Amino acid sequence: MFKTELHIHTAPVSNCAKTTAEAMVEDYAKNGYSTIVITNHFSPTLFKHVLKGTDHKAAVDLFLTDYHRAQDAARGRMNVLLGMEYRNIYNMNDYLVYGVTEKFLYDAEGILNLTIKEAAQFMRDNGMLVYQAHPFRNTMEIVKPDYLDGIEGGNFCTTHDSRNDIARMWADKFSMNMVFGSDYHSEKYMRGAGILTDSEIKTNAELLEILKTMNFDAVDNGVTVFEGRNK
Repeated sequence: MFKTELHIHTAPVSNCAKTTAEAMVEDYAKNGYSTIVITNHFSPTLFKHVLKGTDHKAAVDLFLTDYHRAQDAARGRMNVLLGMEYRNIYNMNDYLVYGVTEKFLYDAEGILNLTIKEAAQFMRDNGMLVYQAHPFRNTMEIVKPDYLDGIEGGNFCTTHDSRNDIARMWADKFSMNMVFGSDYHSEKYMRGAGILTDSEIKTNAELLEILKTMNFDAVDNGVTVFEGRNK
């Protein structure tokens, strides 16, 4: 089996993170992961807190730095894919996006000003999958299921109550696909969470196919929390 992490933040791109891309790679290498997806925040914070401006190209340049550093640190040891945790200007909701490309980011000026209905459709039209992250945390607002490809059914962040039990019930009620991840911000968030697959995920195309079919098991802290592989 191969283990993949779907929810990672690194410093300095995500201002909530405490660990550099290089240190993060070492944590995941020590814990036996074959693939990691970097999902740093692409949000108004990136422009206002980090850059203190609104230059789209500069924001994308900065956003990609930790991804490139992780690629360099992981080369030959694990696969590093590009994702993002998108947030628009209207509320505090976060959305995990998979299948992201660098070209898409540079071409997506103004995406933070779109409603989630508009943004999700735009991203889906460009071949990506969009999941609401930790939808039942405090400050989150649930959105219509048909706007999305699914929700984060298991967020194993150690510093928040993500109410995963409610997320799972919501997913069941509306027949929504799910993703699972550590919501890593530093070494203390490492608990071996992620998805298990029979084949190694090396590309965005392979990741998207696995997520669409939910042909994976999910684990947290050594415990299986979802069984979908080969079902």
